[in-house]
Amino acid sequence: MLQAKAIEDSAAAASDSSPPTCAWVKAQTSITARLELQAPLYPPWQPPPLPAVTLQQLIPKREFVKKEERPTASQAFQSQVQAAARQLAVDYRKVAVHQHLVLAIPFVI
Repeated sequence: MLQAKAIEDSAAAASDSSPPTCAWVKAQTSITARLELQAPLYPPWQPPPLPAVTLQQLIPKREFVKKEERPTASQAFQSQVQAAARQLAVDYRKVAVHQHLVLAIPFVI
């Protein structure tokens, strides 16, 4: 609650350097203000209610299956080189058999 209090005239206030006194002060006027509301503008905060279904019930737990690891670039290159070498050996063998040549080294694929 605000209340204005009358200002006493003093000898310093009577000097020419100070501003003139206000008419409200001379009349010893006071203003009082009070504000009351019947209901609050916003209700007090309360935590939200718990849901009927929990998150674990909505989203079932999954079993994680480890995926096969992808081959690295060097492993893929190595398998391509091995496939090319096998194909070259098969082709050389066909040429040698076709020309009736007997290889001294046994051939294993």
